[in-house]
Amino acid sequence: KKTEGGEHSCEICGKSFKTNFYLKMHLSVHDGNSPFKCDICGKMCTSKDALEAHLRTHTGERPFSCSHCGKRFVQRSALKSHSYIHTGEKKYPCDVCGKKFVESSQLKVHMRTHTGEKPFSCNICQHSFTTLANMRCHQLENRFERRVPPCKVCGKLFKHHSNLRRHERYHAGERNLNCSLCGKKFYDKFNLTRHMRVHTGERPYECEDCDATFTDETSKKRH
Repeated sequence: KKTEGGEHSCEICGKSFKTNFYLKMHLSVHDGNSPFKCDICGKMCTSKDALEAHLRTHTGERPFSCSHCGKRFVQRSALKSHSYIHTGEKKYPCDVCGKKFVESSQLKVHMRTHTGEKPFSCNICQHSFTTLANMRCHQLENRFERRVPPCKVCGKLFKHHSNLRRHERYHAGERNLNCSLCGKKFYDKFNLTRHMRVHTGERPYECEDCDATFTDETSKKRH
């Protein structure tokens, strides 16, 4: 169908084309009638040039070389985008604040400052980041390299071996510690000690700003 801007839009995937001819070429990919099919992975392409470019992802061929730095690319369009780094031309403006960028990937990362999107999460502490590089820096700074092996049952990661051992007892169903007053069973000494304060009334954690007291550090922080 034709869009308000005069472009021809694919009703299957929403992709737009300048002419109906290019739309028809594209539709052959959806109906499986495209003559340009990759013999390696079966992907359908709209043209011979597109198929040749796709095949380079399998062969590793990078025929387009930057005259400034020698970096090589699979597609001519990728080389053109790269060349803006050397010319200083900023072709990608932000629609929100107007800031311009040399590469579309830079604009994509920048847009996350407006949307709040943080797609990269630390698999240990679950803290989120706008870029993969920032997440890796965070893990290095906190020395989250796999010093503690993952749980063999569910793969969950921990900072400390003691946390892993406590977690493994949860999987095993081990409750070796009993409350001497009510008989309730616990996986570890930490939770047993915290539970005992229910009986003794002990509240050793005190708020520095008011007179409130708590049975554990977590409750104090939540307060």
